[in-house]
Amino acid sequence: MEYFGDSVCYDASVGDEELSFFDENEAEAEAEIEIEYVDKASNADDAVDELNFFSDELSSSEQTGAPRGNENTMDTVEVNCVADICAIDMKTFIPVQVGRYDFQSLEVAYMFYAHFARAKGFCVRRYNVIRSRKTSEILQQEFVCNKNGKREDRGLSSEQRKRTPRRDTRCGCKAMFRVHVDITTTRWYCTWFTNDHNHDLFDDVDCGLQAPHRKLSLSDIVQLNGMKDIGMGVPHMWRAFATQCGGFENVPFTKRSVYNQIGKKRQMQNSDASSSIQFIGKLSSNDSEMYWERTIDNDRRLQHLFWCDGISRLSYKVYGDVLAFDATYSKNKYLLPVVIFSGVNNHNRTTIFATAVVANETEETYVWLLEHFLRAMDGKHPKAVITDGAVVMKNAIQRVFPNAHHRLCAWHLLCNANTNIGNPLFTQAFRWCMFGDYDIGKFQKKWDEMVAKFGLQNNKWVKGLYDTRKKWASAHLRGKFFAGFRTTSRCEGLHSELGKFVHSRQNLTDFLVQYHHCLKHMRFREVSDDFHSIDGNPVPQTKMEALEMSGGKHFTNAIYLLYVSVIKQATMLKVLQCHEALTCTIYTVAKLISGVKEWHVSVYVEPSDYKCSCMKMESRGLPCEHILAVLHHLKVEELPGCLIMKRWTKGAKDGVYSAKGVAGHIWDSQKSARCGALMDLYRVLSELNSDTLEDFNNARNIANQQIELGRAKRSCQIGDVSNNKNDFAMVRDPVRIRSKARGGKGASSSGVRAKRVLNCSLCKQPGHNKLTCTFLTTGGESLVHMGSSESEYDLFSAEDLNVDD
Repeated sequence: MEYFGDSVCYDASVGDEELSFFDENEAEAEAEIEIEYVDKASNADDAVDELNFFSDELSSSEQTGAPRGNENTMDTVEVNCVADICAIDMKTFIPVQVGRYDFQSLEVAYMFYAHFARAKGFCVRRYNVIRSRKTSEILQQEFVCNKNGKREDRGLSSEQRKRTPRRDTRCGCKAMFRVHVDITTTRWYCTWFTNDHNHDLFDDVDCGLQAPHRKLSLSDIVQLNGMKDIGMGVPHMWRAFATQCGGFENVPFTKRSVYNQIGKKRQMQNSDASSSIQFIGKLSSNDSEMYWERTIDNDRRLQHLFWCDGISRLSYKVYGDVLAFDATYSKNKYLLPVVIFSGVNNHNRTTIFATAVVANETEETYVWLLEHFLRAMDGKHPKAVITDGAVVMKNAIQRVFPNAHHRLCAWHLLCNANTNIGNPLFTQAFRWCMFGDYDIGKFQKKWDEMVAKFGLQNNKWVKGLYDTRKKWASAHLRGKFFAGFRTTSRCEGLHSELGKFVHSRQNLTDFLVQYHHCLKHMRFREVSDDFHSIDGNPVPQTKMEALEMSGGKHFTNAIYLLYVSVIKQATMLKVLQCHEALTCTIYTVAKLISGVKEWHVSVYVEPSDYKCSCMKMESRGLPCEHILAVLHHLKVEELPGCLIMKRWTKGAKDGVYSAKGVAGHIWDSQKSARCGALMDLYRVLSELNSDTLEDFNNARNIANQQIELGRAKRSCQIGDVSNNKNDFAMVRDPVRIRSKARGGKGASSSGVRAKRVLNCSLCKQPGHNKLTCTFLTTGGESLVHMGSSESEYDLFSAEDLNVDD
């Protein structure tokens, strides 16, 4: 070994076998060596010098005949892993000590020099490589400072450049670390080490900002993937890592590194459509009751994707009497509409039956969806369907569910009234006609009066609205069960809830992952509602205490609160009279104060039943206030079974879920206990290993290894799937489309509607509003015309709109 200031040259002899390898002939020895130049900036003269230097080293080693491991050399220290490297204090390390270290592999030698560079304030890159011509194995490797060499001149002038040139970081630094393999032991040792830098070194903070030191470790990637799976964005991930590391300056990578890692993971996957189908296939392999189907167009692009898991299918068996579905938009980057089939559970909360992603919203598409929905639900038809009134949906429902009662969304109808008529008084009158507690004859009278007073006998939209009256008028829908649905507001609320998990920039695979997170959240909320319904007993709030407590014993918490509100209304009623009919007893009920309107409750003895003229029991599934008033009058203390609809009770799912044995929906107390025990242990482990960064990193690496082992255990390979569903690797991504919520008349080629030109509300001309209208200063005719029109609406007085008549 020779020591020259900051440079150290070690004897290059590598043992008897390697010496004999080069001992036959010098020319043959050089023929066995091939130099691989990693850095293209180095010139040919440097390459020749390196080869001559290596040949000289071999010759000198051969002459000295002092192989490594001689008793006169320093004691060898084996370096086998990162833990051995971290045990070395690089701050006090001097170059002469490098000859003691013996590295298990070339990668360990590189990590050693990189760790040394991080402590000293510079970065490392790989340089020249010498390989064996026979085996192509690496015999020697050089690692240099990242400022080694000069930037290659590509002959571009400032006028030819399209981008601003990057800063030049090459300054010809001579720092280098060379290692060679010992053929006998296959371990690596240093043959040349110099720490002669011709530039300033960085401090700890600045050094960590250099590109070679900004790398994601395996544990960081595992943690990043976990954050991405729960829907965290990159800025939130970055802040979470900064909190763990004690500041942004201590994070060993940049925000751009996170973006690059996410992009790299996507590139390693198949197409987005193939990955999404693969995700659904994995769910199906773990859920034998899951049903899914997809279609592909002629270009092998994903067209439609429909799926529902086993829990959703069982929920439909219990709550599938009423079905609502609507399309939502801007939930993926392809702008594919998402159609969600939903209903209402025994806690008066929305429950999801099935979901689909479709390429278009044609009638044939909805027919395909409803047919597969019916097939997934074992042929069970819903009794009632609620939609927003789209023509394609209406036609599809008539074709697939011909016997279902189709109700149109009241909110959409009122919006259409504002758009087509534009008169708030008409909208209010129409609202009373739609929701009024009338019989069919009185509804017809109210409708004729409204149309006549507003002069809309020849209005095309009003005529079409009247033709569909059986789908929106309460008078025609009385006695038909809709579980409280009058609008698609539940669908809109579900879309809003889904928007907390997904956004328009997500690809299809990420959308599916986050959608199922939302679904799990909703199901956990249902489990929580089940618990709160059976935990404790309700406290009486009304004078009808016996009837109230009887309902509280059967109904869930949410339905019980609705039941209590009905009882409070029943306390304001009185029974006027009763008379015996042939098969029942009829009671007449009216309000205590101003009881003009009367209701008739029929009580049947065999079989026991109660019928009211309001028919709210049949429409809502809860006894109306008139029936409860009669029960209180008859001093009945226990709510009859004919007035308790099982779908609203605590035991609505009894016998259905237990028969199928669905795991994951029923609360597993043993699993919960085991999970809680592990959380307690890891909480103690976290407290003990959070004091120092080294302890934290070691504990985190162990935890990530256990996580990977656990995920590997749970992962299942996708086998053959029926209906040729196993060719997902060949499916191409869908194209970006224009849905009915985007585009339309006046839309650009990108699907974005052009800005609408607003007209003045006075003169009906574009380019200004009523505040800047010239008719205000000229006393124009428009003001006179508007005044006369409004005076006509005053003829429709408030008395004529009284729905209590």
